[in-house]
Amino acid sequence: MPLEVPADYGYVIAATGVIGITQLFIGGRVMGVRSKCFKSEAFLKAPETQAMNDEHKKVFGSEINSMGYPDMGNGRYSAQLSYPLWVQFNNAQRAHHNMLESSGPVLASMVAAGLVAPKAAAALGVGYAAGRWVYALGYTSDKGADGRTKGAMVGALCMLGLYGMALVTGVRSALMYYCEQADSQGRRGACPQVVVMSGDAGHALAGCVLALCDTANSESGGPRCRWRRVDRAAASSISDLVVAGISPHIIHYNKFS
Repeated sequence: MPLEVPADYGYVIAATGVIGITQLFIGGRVMGVRSKCFKSEAFLKAPETQAMNDEHKKVFGSEINSMGYPDMGNGRYSAQLSYPLWVQFNNAQRAHHNMLESSGPVLASMVAAGLVAPKAAAALGVGYAAGRWVYALGYTSDKGADGRTKGAMVGALCMLGLYGMALVTGVRSALMYYCEQADSQGRRGACPQVVVMSGDAGHALAGCVLALCDTANSESGGPRCRWRRVDRAAASSISDLVVAGISPHIIHYNKFS
Protein backbone atom coordinates (compact mmCIF):
# COMPACT_ATOMS: atom_id res chain seq x y z
CA MET A 1 0.00 0.00 0.00
CA PRO A 2 1.65 3.25 -1.10
CA LEU A 3 1.81 6.03 1.46
CA GLU A 4 0.16 9.20 0.24
CA VAL A 5 -0.02 12.68 1.74
CA PRO A 6 -3.63 13.20 2.91
CA ALA A 7 -5.53 16.39 2.11
CA ASP A 8 -5.56 17.49 5.76
CA TYR A 9 -1.82 16.97 6.25
CA GLY A 10 -1.54 20.71 6.84
CA TYR A 11 -2.39 20.08 10.49
CA VAL A 12 0.83 18.10 10.82
CA ILE A 13 2.88 20.80 9.12
CA ALA A 14 1.41 23.43 11.44
CA ALA A 15 2.19 21.25 14.46
CA THR A 16 5.85 21.05 13.43
CA GLY A 17 5.92 24.85 13.52
CA VAL A 18 4.36 24.88 16.98
CA ILE A 19 7.03 22.50 18.28
CA GLY A 20 9.80 24.56 16.69
CA ILE A 21 8.51 27.84 18.09
CA THR A 22 8.10 26.31 21.55
CA GLN A 23 11.69 25.09 21.48
CA LEU A 24 12.83 28.54 20.33
CA PHE A 25 11.04 30.30 23.19
CA ILE A 26 12.42 27.87 25.76
CA GLY A 27 15.88 28.58 24.41
CA GLY A 28 15.17 32.31 24.68
CA ARG A 29 14.45 31.87 28.37
CA VAL A 30 17.91 30.35 28.76
CA MET A 31 19.42 33.43 27.13
CA GLY A 32 17.67 35.65 29.65
CA VAL A 33 19.05 33.69 32.58
CA ARG A 34 22.51 33.57 30.99
CA SER A 35 22.54 37.36 30.63
CA LYS A 36 21.41 37.75 34.23
CA CYS A 37 24.22 35.51 35.46
CA PHE A 38 27.23 36.58 33.45
CA LYS A 39 26.45 40.28 33.29
CA SER A 40 25.90 40.59 37.03
CA GLU A 41 28.25 42.81 39.01
CA ALA A 42 29.00 39.99 41.41
CA PHE A 43 30.38 37.89 38.55
CA LEU A 44 32.19 40.69 36.70
CA LYS A 45 33.90 42.09 39.81
CA ALA A 46 34.94 38.75 41.27
CA PRO A 47 38.77 38.50 41.46
CA GLU A 48 38.63 35.08 39.79
CA THR A 49 36.65 36.50 36.86
CA GLN A 50 39.08 39.37 36.41
CA ALA A 51 42.00 36.94 36.50
CA MET A 52 40.37 34.78 33.81
CA ASN A 53 39.67 37.92 31.76
CA ASP A 54 43.34 38.94 31.91
CA GLU A 55 44.41 35.45 30.89
CA HIS A 56 41.90 35.46 28.03
CA LYS A 57 43.29 38.78 26.75
CA LYS A 58 46.83 37.40 26.74
CA VAL A 59 45.86 34.27 24.84
CA PHE A 60 43.13 35.49 22.48
CA GLY A 61 43.59 39.26 22.46
CA SER A 62 40.05 40.01 23.65
CA GLU A 63 37.94 39.91 26.79
CA ILE A 64 35.84 36.92 27.78
CA ASN A 65 32.43 36.68 26.14
CA SER A 66 29.89 38.92 27.86
CA MET A 67 27.31 36.09 27.86
CA GLY A 68 29.66 33.55 29.42
CA TYR A 69 30.16 31.39 26.34
CA PRO A 70 31.34 28.69 25.89
CA ASP A 71 30.35 27.80 29.46
CA MET A 72 27.19 25.66 29.51
CA GLY A 73 26.66 25.65 33.26
CA ASN A 74 29.49 23.62 34.71
CA GLY A 75 32.62 25.33 33.41
CA ARG A 76 35.14 27.77 34.86
CA TYR A 77 32.88 30.79 34.39
CA SER A 78 29.89 29.18 36.10
CA ALA A 79 32.09 28.24 39.03
CA GLN A 80 32.26 31.95 39.90
CA LEU A 81 28.48 32.35 40.11
CA SER A 82 26.64 32.49 43.41
CA TYR A 83 24.84 29.27 44.27
CA PRO A 84 21.31 30.64 43.52
CA LEU A 85 22.40 31.93 40.10
CA TRP A 86 24.23 28.69 39.33
CA VAL A 87 21.09 26.66 40.09
CA GLN A 88 18.85 28.98 38.03
CA PHE A 89 21.19 28.80 35.05
CA ASN A 90 21.50 25.02 35.12
CA ASN A 91 17.75 24.51 35.57
CA ALA A 92 17.07 26.66 32.52
CA GLN A 93 19.70 24.77 30.56
CA ARG A 94 18.21 21.39 31.47
CA ALA A 95 14.69 22.48 30.54
CA HIS A 96 15.95 23.45 27.10
CA HIS A 97 18.26 20.48 26.58
CA ASN A 98 15.58 18.01 27.62
CA MET A 99 13.40 19.19 24.75
CA LEU A 100 16.36 19.10 22.37
CA GLU A 101 16.89 15.47 23.36
CA SER A 102 13.33 14.42 22.49
CA SER A 103 12.06 16.78 19.80
CA GLY A 104 13.88 15.05 16.92
CA PRO A 105 12.25 11.60 17.33
CA VAL A 106 8.92 13.28 18.14
CA LEU A 107 8.97 15.31 14.92
CA ALA A 108 9.95 12.27 12.85
CA SER A 109 7.20 10.13 14.42
CA MET A 110 4.59 12.86 13.96
CA VAL A 111 5.47 13.34 10.29
CA ALA A 112 5.24 9.56 9.74
CA ALA A 113 2.05 8.98 11.75
CA GLY A 114 0.44 12.00 10.11
CA LEU A 115 0.40 10.17 6.78
CA VAL A 116 -2.37 7.96 8.19
CA ALA A 117 -3.97 10.04 10.96
CA PRO A 118 -2.95 13.68 10.44
CA LYS A 119 -5.32 15.28 12.93
CA ALA A 120 -4.51 12.86 15.73
CA ALA A 121 -0.77 13.13 15.07
CA ALA A 122 -0.94 16.93 15.00
CA ALA A 123 -2.96 17.02 18.23
CA LEU A 124 -0.36 14.87 19.98
CA GLY A 125 2.40 17.07 18.58
CA VAL A 126 0.78 20.23 19.94
CA GLY A 127 0.18 18.44 23.25
CA TYR A 128 3.86 17.54 23.38
CA ALA A 129 4.81 21.20 22.80
CA ALA A 130 2.42 22.33 25.53
CA GLY A 131 3.86 19.75 27.91
CA ARG A 132 7.40 20.92 27.20
CA TRP A 133 6.41 24.54 27.88
CA VAL A 134 4.83 23.64 31.22
CA TYR A 135 7.91 21.53 31.93
CA ALA A 136 10.22 24.50 31.29
CA LEU A 137 8.13 26.86 33.40
CA GLY A 138 8.12 24.41 36.28
CA TYR A 139 11.83 23.65 36.00
CA THR A 140 12.77 27.35 36.12
CA SER A 141 10.42 28.12 39.01
CA ASP A 142 11.44 28.20 42.67
CA LYS A 143 10.64 24.47 42.83
CA GLY A 144 13.42 23.71 40.37
CA ALA A 145 13.58 20.11 39.21
CA ASP A 146 10.60 19.22 41.43
CA GLY A 147 8.41 21.60 39.43
CA ARG A 148 8.79 19.79 36.12
CA THR A 149 6.60 16.76 36.89
CA LYS A 150 3.26 17.89 35.39
CA GLY A 151 4.81 19.03 32.15
CA ALA A 152 6.93 15.90 31.95
CA MET A 153 3.85 13.67 32.25
CA VAL A 154 1.93 15.52 29.52
CA GLY A 155 4.92 15.57 27.20
CA ALA A 156 5.75 11.90 27.79
CA LEU A 157 2.20 10.70 27.13
CA CYS A 158 2.01 12.62 23.85
CA MET A 159 5.49 11.46 22.89
CA LEU A 160 4.70 7.80 23.54
CA GLY A 161 1.43 8.18 21.64
CA LEU A 162 3.30 9.45 18.59
CA TYR A 163 5.87 6.67 18.84
CA GLY A 164 3.09 4.10 18.95
CA MET A 165 1.25 5.65 16.00
CA ALA A 166 4.44 5.74 13.95
CA LEU A 167 5.17 2.11 14.77
CA VAL A 168 1.67 0.98 13.80
CA THR A 169 1.81 3.04 10.60
CA GLY A 170 5.13 1.50 9.61
CA VAL A 171 4.15 -2.08 10.42
CA ARG A 172 0.79 -1.70 8.66
CA SER A 173 2.42 -0.29 5.55
CA ALA A 174 5.07 -3.02 5.53
CA LEU A 175 2.48 -5.79 5.88
CA MET A 176 0.33 -4.31 3.14
CA TYR A 177 3.35 -4.08 0.86
CA TYR A 178 4.27 -7.69 1.61
CA CYS A 179 0.76 -8.88 0.79
CA GLU A 180 0.64 -6.82 -2.41
CA GLN A 181 3.97 -8.27 -3.54
CA ALA A 182 2.79 -11.77 -2.72
CA ASP A 183 -0.43 -11.25 -4.71
CA SER A 184 1.42 -9.78 -7.68
CA GLN A 185 3.69 -12.83 -7.77
CA GLY A 186 0.80 -15.26 -7.59
CA ARG A 187 1.57 -16.33 -4.01
CA ARG A 188 -1.88 -15.71 -2.59
CA GLY A 189 -1.29 -18.26 0.14
CA ALA A 190 1.61 -16.24 1.53
CA CYS A 191 -0.60 -13.81 3.40
CA PRO A 192 -3.99 -15.49 3.68
CA GLN A 193 -5.09 -15.49 7.26
CA VAL A 194 -4.48 -14.49 10.83
CA VAL A 195 -4.94 -16.82 13.76
CA VAL A 196 -5.36 -15.45 17.28
CA MET A 197 -5.64 -17.65 20.34
CA SER A 198 -8.43 -16.87 22.78
CA GLY A 199 -7.99 -14.74 25.88
CA ASP A 200 -8.01 -11.05 26.73
CA ALA A 201 -4.80 -10.32 24.84
CA GLY A 202 -6.10 -12.33 21.90
CA HIS A 203 -9.34 -10.37 21.74
CA ALA A 204 -7.43 -7.08 21.93
CA LEU A 205 -5.21 -8.10 19.02
CA ALA A 206 -8.23 -9.40 17.13
CA GLY A 207 -9.68 -5.90 16.84
CA CYS A 208 -6.45 -4.55 15.34
CA VAL A 209 -6.14 -7.48 12.92
CA LEU A 210 -9.75 -7.22 11.77
CA ALA A 211 -9.24 -3.53 11.03
CA LEU A 212 -6.13 -4.32 8.97
CA CYS A 213 -7.94 -7.08 7.10
CA ASP A 214 -10.92 -4.87 6.32
CA THR A 215 -8.62 -2.17 4.98
CA ALA A 216 -6.67 -4.65 2.87
CA ASN A 217 -9.81 -6.17 1.41
CA SER A 218 -11.47 -2.83 0.65
CA GLU A 219 -8.37 -1.46 -1.08
CA SER A 220 -7.69 -4.61 -3.09
CA GLY A 221 -11.31 -5.25 -4.08
CA GLY A 222 -11.17 -8.84 -2.91
CA PRO A 223 -10.75 -11.16 0.07
CA ARG A 224 -6.98 -10.91 0.19
CA CYS A 225 -6.91 -11.19 3.98
CA ARG A 226 -9.06 -13.78 5.76
CA TRP A 227 -9.75 -14.05 9.46
CA ARG A 228 -10.08 -17.09 11.68
CA ARG A 229 -10.15 -17.42 15.45
CA VAL A 230 -8.93 -20.62 17.10
CA ASP A 231 -9.69 -21.41 20.73
CA ARG A 232 -6.93 -22.78 22.87
CA ALA A 233 -8.74 -26.09 23.17
CA ALA A 234 -8.48 -26.53 19.42
CA ALA A 235 -4.70 -26.71 19.48
CA SER A 236 -2.26 -27.15 22.31
CA SER A 237 0.64 -25.61 20.45
CA ILE A 238 1.52 -23.73 17.32
CA SER A 239 2.89 -26.94 15.82
CA ASP A 240 -0.61 -28.49 16.01
CA LEU A 241 -1.91 -25.63 13.89
CA VAL A 242 0.77 -26.23 11.29
CA VAL A 243 0.12 -29.98 11.25
CA ALA A 244 -3.57 -29.25 10.82
CA GLY A 245 -2.72 -27.32 7.68
CA ILE A 246 -3.72 -23.90 8.98
CA SER A 247 -0.24 -22.37 8.47
CA PRO A 248 -1.05 -18.96 9.93
CA HIS A 249 0.78 -15.83 8.89
CA ILE A 250 0.41 -14.20 12.30
CA ILE A 251 -0.22 -16.10 15.53
CA HIS A 252 -0.89 -14.67 18.98
CA TYR A 253 -0.67 -17.54 21.47
CA ASN A 254 -2.02 -16.52 24.89
CA LYS A 255 -0.75 -19.21 27.23
CA PHE A 256 -2.50 -17.64 30.21
CA SER A 257 -6.01 -17.98 28.78
